Amino acid sequence: MNAQAARGEIAPGSSGAGYNPVAAAGQRGRVTVATNMAGRGTDIKLADGMAELGGLHVLCTELHDSSRIDRQLIGRCGRQGDPGAWRQYLALDDDVLQVLGPDSSAALKAIGQKQSAGLERLASTFHRAQRAIERRHFRDRRLLLHQEKERHKMHSQMGQDAYLDSPS
Repeated sequence: MNAQAARGEIAPGSSGAGYNPVAAAGQRGRVTVATNMAGRGTDIKLADGMAELGGLHVLCTELHDSSRIDRQLIGRCGRQGDPGAWRQYLALDDDVLQVLGPDSSAALKAIGQKQSAGLERLASTFHRAQRAIERRHFRDRRLLLHQEKERHKMHSQMGQDAYLDSPS
């Protein structure tokens, strides 16, 4: 990493209208920090010689509520046959673990304080919590769809248009 990147400075000539820092992530010495939604639809092209150095490396610092979003982020490292690598870091204070309840969260934090080694064996716990959140979101979407259908049916029975005659 060059000194400019280490200080968090923007490279000369790399700002202004139309500049996309995510698109420039494949350049040598570039460190790009972004949210999991940044750069959607952006093609990251590796600079000459970057494939030989291992390509793009993606570091994930927390799990998203949806594993699909995590897979999309991880997929950034190996686009169109380019080499790359990824690493998922897990933290016992991650919001995704709150779905397990306060007792489980407290027990996991206690385990983490006792251990000095990595917590890779707890990865399944994180993914189980993530799946529980995904199921809850699916259930919420299904309930909302049911309520919307019922509202449409009631408006229809009253001779109203469900979109035009709805109260604000």
